[in-house]
Amino acid sequence: MLLVAASAAVLIAGVAAGDVAAVVASGHRAQLAADAVAHAAAGALAADPDRAGLSIEVQAGRTVCSRTGPGASGDEPVACAAAWAAAGQASTASGAVILDLAVGPDLRDMRPGSGPGRLTVLAHVAVARRLIAPGRCRPTPPGPRPDRLCWAEAWSGAQEAG
Repeated sequence: MLLVAASAAVLIAGVAAGDVAAVVASGHRAQLAADAVAHAAAGALAADPDRAGLSIEVQAGRTVCSRTGPGASGDEPVACAAAWAAAGQASTASGAVILDLAVGPDLRDMRPGSGPGRLTVLAHVAVARRLIAPGRCRPTPPGPRPDRLCWAEAWSGAQEAG
């Protein structure tokens, strides 16, 4: 009986240690994915021919270039659609799900009479934790408020140099 109890304790400790390692690794993967998503969107915007126009529009508050969850709004600027496409490719490649993605003006350029300025991208992503004992984890992507036991979240930003 004592041998069975000791074996069970060792097994439980091993699973717990594996889950702790998965939690730590998933936090790191989530941060890398958020960085990749934010920088992919920023790179797409930097190369977009409509970037200057988008910069003026977001500085003036006439357009919103943000998205919560998947799917296009249909009335977003072309430069935003290109940024979302690049961000989507980066998230897929890194195994992440985009929760929020926003493009806005760089606050360093927010002053009266300024022309096209730099843009800032903020990305919020989630990555599945891949626990050994997942318990109640769902394999589906998280909603607006993911289960923090099963999904690691991270924020990252990218801003244009200058």
